[in-house]
Amino acid sequence: MYPVSDRFLDAISESYSPVTEVVLFRTDGRVEMLPLTGGSVSVDRGNATRRTCSVTLADTSLIPRTAADNLSVYGAQLRISRGVDYGNGERELVPLGVFRIDEVSGDVDEGPVTIQGKASRWW
Repeated sequence: MYPVSDRFLDAISESYSPVTEVVLFRTDGRVEMLPLTGGSVSVDRGNATRRTCSVTLADTSLIPRTAADNLSVYGAQLRISRGVDYGNGERELVPLGVFRIDEVSGDVDEGPVTIQGKASRWW
């Protein structure tokens, strides 16, 4: 279990403002925060790949158009974290995993973009 503060435990036992952070590690070394519109992380201890993710975004520029595009090349990863927004500018996040990007799909003109991945590690 990932260590969290007592403040975090108190917050999640009541009504709180959840926050999710998705960081993209591109194959060219660039790192960027992705503004997600939805998604999920699934955990299945009976499966060889225990964690999978599906992230939905509005940014259609992430859809690969050629084989050389950054997200179509092996090696791009997502780091997903979830936690509590305390409302005063402070947040506390718990990592859900680092996911190897397996598939990027969506309508290149209208979106949305869906990125699916499998966990390469977690904390």
